[in-house]
Amino acid sequence: MPRTRRIYFWALDRYLRLLVRLRIRIQRDGSEKAAVVILSYKRENNIDRILTGVLACGFVDQVIVSNNNPDVDVSRHISRRDPRLTIIQSQEHKGASSRYDVARTCDSEYFICIDDDVSPDPWQLRKMFACLLRNPASPVGCTGELYDHVHKQFRQIKPRSLFAGDLSCPVDVILHIYVFTRRHLERYFENVSAIGKTNEAIHSSEDVIISFAGDEPATFLDVGEMASCPSSIDPHIATFQRSGFWEFRRELFQKLLFLGVHK
Repeated sequence: MPRTRRIYFWALDRYLRLLVRLRIRIQRDGSEKAAVVILSYKRENNIDRILTGVLACGFVDQVIVSNNNPDVDVSRHISRRDPRLTIIQSQEHKGASSRYDVARTCDSEYFICIDDDVSPDPWQLRKMFACLLRNPASPVGCTGELYDHVHKQFRQIKPRSLFAGDLSCPVDVILHIYVFTRRHLERYFENVSAIGKTNEAIHSSEDVIISFAGDEPATFLDVGEMASCPSSIDPHIATFQRSGFWEFRRELFQKLLFLGVHK
């Protein structure tokens, strides 16, 4: 990352820490609230930074950090204290798809799930939540993928760099942050069942399933670049580097297309 971006994200992090310390929260018009689910597996050092942005959101009324790595006590890496925050320490290794099992336990109509390698600020989360409320038929993400049917490959659309133009558009799959409704959550499990899988078996391609959970195609909302972790491409941590990942992902996508979801 260029030095100017490192300085920007460093300054932003310090500013957000101050907001949280002073209990100043970024608000939005309307009474709707969202529950936030953050999974932690091998990036426990990132969770505190993610929480800094999340806890600065006045439109968030519940935050669950679910640690899926029983070898690590994630609470030792969290300094944030907030009555909205709950920490779950799993006793078994679980995949990213477990985030939807956790979301099911929340008494909320709206959800924001965040991968543990990106750190959104509260203004970015507010924009994504507002986008969902404007069109609840479409799940919203901060990064997207389009499927190339000719070459049978996924092409990623990343958020713009600082001060670049808006790249927002409908996509086949959303990535990194997932903003959705309870109806989307229900349909997620309906889709899992329809393709003959269990949620546990979906593991780390659950983003494909939630992307097909709306009545309309998913939306990539370009909220701009956000702080990310270098380990997002580490072959020892990043699930997309595992053998068979892309084959399984294409299989899920093709099965959902065959079912004619939101077509």
